[in-house]
Amino acid sequence: MELIKWDESHSVGIDIFDEEHEILVGYINNLQKSIDAEDGEKRVKDLFYELVDYAFVHFDHEEELFKDSDYPQSEQEAHIREHDNLKERLEEIKQKVSDGDVSSLSDDLMAYLVEWLVKHAQGVDIRYVPYLKAKMES
Repeated sequence: MELIKWDESHSVGIDIFDEEHEILVGYINNLQKSIDAEDGEKRVKDLFYELVDYAFVHFDHEEELFKDSDYPQSEQEAHIREHDNLKERLEEIKQKVSDGDVSSLSDDLMAYLVEWLVKHAQGVDIRYVPYLKAKMES
């Protein structure tokens, strides 16, 4: 079952980030499909680790571009705090999964990831768009 379907309503209007967000959607859906299919602990763990790793790469990518734009420092700091909060939660779950607690990849967590991604992209990421577009056009 797909938890989220990528469509233009999720777009922030910057191609690289739209592509990365779409890849994150794919990771979330693949993880859910693997959980639903009871693919086995190793496969579920591997997919979760891939999701976490890619999310961290995406966050780093956004944060690097902030530094190269005129995105206000206070906005950068608030945005990075949101990333850090999710990173912390994912690291905690990653540790539980590494310790063998695959049940921590619950329906609640999957719903949280979908909600976080959509709200973050639509409510937080959208704020950097004018600054990054201006930088890309200069």
